Amino acid sequence: MLVNGESKTVRHVLKKGERLTIVFPPEEPSAFLKSEPMDLDIVYEDDYLLVVNKPAGIPVIPSHQYPGGTLANGALAYFEAQALASTVHIVNRLDRNTSGLMLIAKHRYAHELFFRMQRAGDVHRRYLAVVEGTMREKEGTIDAPIGSAGRKAARSSGKSAERAANGQ
Repeated sequence: MLVNGESKTVRHVLKKGERLTIVFPPEEPSAFLKSEPMDLDIVYEDDYLLVVNKPAGIPVIPSHQYPGGTLANGALAYFEAQALASTVHIVNRLDRNTSGLMLIAKHRYAHELFFRMQRAGDVHRRYLAVVEGTMREKEGTIDAPIGSAGRKAARSSGKSAERAANGQ
């Protein structure tokens, strides 16, 4: 914590006109992340957030099946190139074969704030589905379990995803 550029403790009582600066401690990346430079389609960036347009076919985080070539690894390389003393904090995930905007917090505190916003319903998502065949109705709701045939469902609790379908 800095007051007018000088280090102070939390016991310091701020006076009118003093400037308070909060400095986040450096963060260490997870051992599972490996810095891998990649072209990121950055659509927005500020001091707290990176919004990336993730193409289909790229996993978000490393796994045993996909240890490399992940968006998180690419974002870590980007952070390092920007000299950010932070690690990657994924706010929202997308499946490997799903494209779309992803929010990546630049530090733990911003991630916590976005998590609270998601829990409160203040972060909104829209999906566009590509369907095969002809839809009988122009719009409607798909209310079905999350997952796909031949693969373990993403939600073992039996919860279903409800998505509006628009046949435009």
